[in-house]
Amino acid sequence: MTTAEDNLDDDQLIGQTYMLQRVGTEQEKQSVEKELSELKERLSKVERWRKRREEIDVELGIVRVEGGDVLPPPAYIEEMEGNAQDVSAKLQSVVAQNGAAD
Repeated sequence: MTTAEDNLDDDQLIGQTYMLQRVGTEQEKQSVEKELSELKERLSKVERWRKRREEIDVELGIVRVEGGDVLPPPAYIEEMEGNAQDVSAKLQSVVAQNGAAD
């Protein structure tokens, strides 16, 4: 089999070498199976990571002062949560209206 490289000088071939690898070899199959196994293992941990993240978010949201007392959240946080609920309700209303129009 000839290639375009057969007609080139050695100086022109620098950086243009290829390595052929047989597809479907036993080694390749084992590599794929190992990778699948690793991915399945990582996927099995996702729920634990989510729970841990929620725990961390809760802990980061708590402000402690000397003596171990916990400060209540500032008033603007409650306002923001109320506004978020209002926006969510409006969004659901718009979605429902658009769904009925279709």
